[in-house]
Amino acid sequence: MVKLLITKVGSPSGKLTVKIRCSLNGPDLTSVTADSSKIPVDASKDWILFDVPDITVVPGNMYYIVLCSPESENVEGTDYVWWINSKESYSQGGGFGSVDNGSAWHDRNGADFGFKTYFCPPAEQTDQIQTYCSHGAPIGNIRWLAQEFAPSVTTLTKIDLYISASPEVSYPLTMKIRENLTGNDLTSVSLFPTGLPIECNNVLTFDFSDVAVTPGASYYMVLCNPNASSSFDDDWYWHFNACNDTYNRGMGHESYDGGISWCHNFWEYYEPGCDFWFKTYGYNGSSPFQPDDIDGSIKGRINMVYNYSTLSADDDGDRLKYCFDWGDGTFTWTCYYGSGEMATAEHSWKEEGSFEIRVKAKDESGAQSEWSDPLPVTMPKHKLLLNWLYLRILEGVMGQFPIMERVPIFM
Repeated sequence: MVKLLITKVGSPSGKLTVKIRCSLNGPDLTSVTADSSKIPVDASKDWILFDVPDITVVPGNMYYIVLCSPESENVEGTDYVWWINSKESYSQGGGFGSVDNGSAWHDRNGADFGFKTYFCPPAEQTDQIQTYCSHGAPIGNIRWLAQEFAPSVTTLTKIDLYISASPEVSYPLTMKIRENLTGNDLTSVSLFPTGLPIECNNVLTFDFSDVAVTPGASYYMVLCNPNASSSFDDDWYWHFNACNDTYNRGMGHESYDGGISWCHNFWEYYEPGCDFWFKTYGYNGSSPFQPDDIDGSIKGRINMVYNYSTLSADDDGDRLKYCFDWGDGTFTWTCYYGSGEMATAEHSWKEEGSFEIRVKAKDESGAQSEWSDPLPVTMPKHKLLLNWLYLRILEGVMGQFPIMERVPIFM
């Protein structure tokens, strides 16, 4: 949707229409007509909402908000007014005007109209699923369970698990997400038995803060009940399929020492490759823009350190980190920077030659930009060293023969 800063003079006869275009004279990508009764009169300007049908756009590309009233009659003292700033206040575009119904356009000399654009937040979707089950595995104080999975989205939002519990259960059930079975927790959330329908089989939702993941990489959902007693009468149960491997992007694992060591044998009388019941949810965030041209030295000497900088931005407002490809087979990942903040990395080349530096941005949800345009860099072969030696020798000669100081030197 779009909001425009508008008022009206008198009572214009026609309706006010907003169009979104890729070019000023191009076809409409979408359009919507406003309720003119809601537009304030005279100087009482206000933000008027134009709820246009959703369209897909390319981040960084140029688009145009076209405002018109083709049915209005040319009656003196009646008009719609779109308020404008006389100075340039928006760096990614400018205002235009037309006096012949959009056939020809003229630049408003850098002045910008009042507008706000809005985007739809990413829609959460079901991602990875395994919903076959035949048995329930208990989760005790030292018996932990885990399921490996490979997301296809960049951000995880929640996970459903098929769970039941013994009537005496009194401790919370904790789920952790990890990049490896014995690694650090990316996130962790606990469900307490109070108020949960746990005496029979139920799907329980573990809703956590969004977690950035790499599509296609392996992750693990780990279930544990570290505060429970050792008795199976105080256990939760996670249901699994004991017949065969029903999820081909990971398998179930179990630990009998509180997550220190893991195996996927799943007891001797079940087939290897058993999978737990689970559903993961998430979404794909927008990718950062292609980074700006790289700024830095284009000539230098080997084993000298040089600094290079660039910046990108992210529509979601995520922080960004940058990968610099130095053209010599090495790469540097920076720390996170704010969206639109200048990022810097340093490098030294070990060998002489010509190289091309390029850089890409990656946001906190794992979405990556395109590579930037390359910056050619040269580490000259011997020339700087030879010139230096030549000058030192020449200085020695001049010291012994002062008359040489009057002779022109060309290099």
